Amino acid sequence: MEVELVGLTTKGVRQEAPALQEGSSSEIPGDASEARLPDRDHQQSLQRIPLAVSFLFSRLQGQVSMSCFIRDVTATKKAQNLLAEEKKVSNSLLMNMLPKDIAIRLKNNERLIADKHPHATVMFLDLVQFTNMASGMEAADLVTLLDRFFNQLDEEADKWKIIKIKTIGDCYMCVSGLGILASNQQTDAIVSMIEFARQATRITNSLGLKCRIGIHQGPVVAGVIGSKKFAYDLWGDTVNLGSRME
Repeated sequence: MEVELVGLTTKGVRQEAPALQEGSSSEIPGDASEARLPDRDHQQSLQRIPLAVSFLFSRLQGQVSMSCFIRDVTATKKAQNLLAEEKKVSNSLLMNMLPKDIAIRLKNNERLIADKHPHATVMFLDLVQFTNMASGMEAADLVTLLDRFFNQLDEEADKWKIIKIKTIGDCYMCVSGLGILASNQQTDAIVSMIEFARQATRITNSLGLKCRIGIHQGPVVAGVIGSKKFAYDLWGDTVNLGSRME
């Protein structure tokens, strides 16, 4: 079967053969992204087939010869593409689970992530009497309601640059103002959280629910714990006071 290489390139191959000593050889890699193969009807058709190509120059009895070796790497390319797609999915999941800057630090193999934030604004939102209401609901209805509620809170949080930390049952925990802030930025963080709290109350009421909200600003320690399941969390008196102010 005849095979015609298309788009064949060589990496480092010159017009003349490389200088070789008698009885020696030199291999140079090349690349070909396509090949012309006859189809079942013995007609020429262009099929894209990934190939690995190498050239072997040999000198024997003063004569230089060149051999070309071609290898089909379709299976290798498919495995590489599958791996790249899986990596893309895992990166997307990581970005959704953690704040973007924290996810990037984890991807860069930062072993310990632990930061102090002197002026963080922490908010807790808890649904009133939800446990009693949930006891009389079907499982699908309960999960659907909570999913709708928390998704709306997440969308509103993005508008106000609020970072969601986690949900615990029917409780929603979030924070703003992480990092070293100037005095005006500290005020902006509080204002953003208050506006978010107002919108969260509106969302809660629109679903026929009631909520309690606690907000407090102060120093916190933030970090990632776990090796199999990562969790980004906050610790400190500021967190405890915010929770109790519900």
